[in-house]
Amino acid sequence: MLLRHGERCVATVRLTPVGARHVEMRDLGLLPTEFEGADDLLEVSRLAAVPSEPNVRSYAGILLPAAAKWVQQHLATTRFIAYCRVSVLKLMVAMGSEPIGEPFHLQERTSEPYRVILGNIARTAALHDSSNVIFTGAQGGEPARLLDEGALAIDEQDTWS
Repeated sequence: MLLRHGERCVATVRLTPVGARHVEMRDLGLLPTEFEGADDLLEVSRLAAVPSEPNVRSYAGILLPAAAKWVQQHLATTRFIAYCRVSVLKLMVAMGSEPIGEPFHLQERTSEPYRVILGNIARTAALHDSSNVIFTGAQGGEPARLLDEGALAIDEQDTWS
């Protein structure tokens, strides 16, 4: 999913069912075995955002609840799993997740420790503010349309690849 502010892409996140063939956490050896193949679980990965403008909520803080709302409306998924740097753990907990396991380091990445988190889709979706985010495009449908300069748009065209 992409979050656009006008024509500018400001945040992105990838949502993958943990039963899929390519799951980043599994490939890195981070997916706890008890979650392998769970039907109600998505991996949240590649959450990235540009710094938000002054007086604008964090773009990641806008995209993740909006993505959870989309999941709630389209899938039977109730939980998500991810890993994040310890420095953003407080934000992730505020958005409906809890750390599980112990801190760890990833070679060839920042020296900062990471944590695996388990989140609740409903709690995260409850933080979605529909007044400032519009979903555009559709899976397998028309390309997303551009909105006026002030609007934030979730481009769901590439939600499932």
